[in-house]
Amino acid sequence: MKNLIVVLIFAFIPSLSFCQEANDYVIDLKGDTLRGRVRILSLDPVDQVQVVINKKKTTLTATKARAIFFENETYHSVRNGNTQKFMKVIKSGFLSLYAYKLPNQTRYDGLFLAKRNGQSMDVPNLGFKKIMAEFLAECPAVSEGLKDETLKRNDLNKIVDTFNKCNETAKKENTSVKLLSTDSGKEKFDALEAFQKKVEGVENFTAKKDVLDVLQDIKVKLEKQEPIPSYLYGVLKTHVADQPTLTEDLDKLIALLSK
Repeated sequence: MKNLIVVLIFAFIPSLSFCQEANDYVIDLKGDTLRGRVRILSLDPVDQVQVVINKKKTTLTATKARAIFFENETYHSVRNGNTQKFMKVIKSGFLSLYAYKLPNQTRYDGLFLAKRNGQSMDVPNLGFKKIMAEFLAECPAVSEGLKDETLKRNDLNKIVDTFNKCNETAKKENTSVKLLSTDSGKEKFDALEAFQKKVEGVENFTAKKDVLDVLQDIKVKLEKQEPIPSYLYGVLKTHVADQPTLTEDLDKLIALLSK
């Protein structure tokens, strides 16, 4: 009986591995999703990612891939000085917090901050208060908190959340009057917010945070009246593929936003 149990356990392990691989994927610059066995290669100066699909290996550099979903973690291709690295997403928003591998290290111990406007920097150890207060000066709640030391290095997650909330409040106050004054613009904005609320209400949804982050990106582009890249729609479809309560509503939302 004991031997039978052991045999059954080992027989089940490959299926577990397959299920994990089925959930891993890479999104390239075109917005196409490559789903298979993923391996991230940390190289200088540009990282690479390998995807094995039906025994065929495809290799992309970090300049040719946008994002990776691997072992329930999300990685973005991020520029850092003269390097392009796949960094693990810790917090995502206008200000994103990433973890990355330091040179000759195997763990993601480096911390990196990047704003959507292109500004970025490593999280400093020395001079943390002064450097961070200057980098995040547009949010008084953060910069003043750093100066009076109510916010410290151990509060990094709180610092990022507070900054993004501050930025979001400013964006809402400056939301384009033209967008909301037109029937079409208001309809798109309302539909997007309704879908966001529906996603928030779904339980046991591992990709919920990623979906909400993408929806927030789309909302910002709506507010700025900027074109919405088609790859963002592809990311959303990939993430909600196993959520039947969301797929139909997402198709309707994409059709509306694409008008």
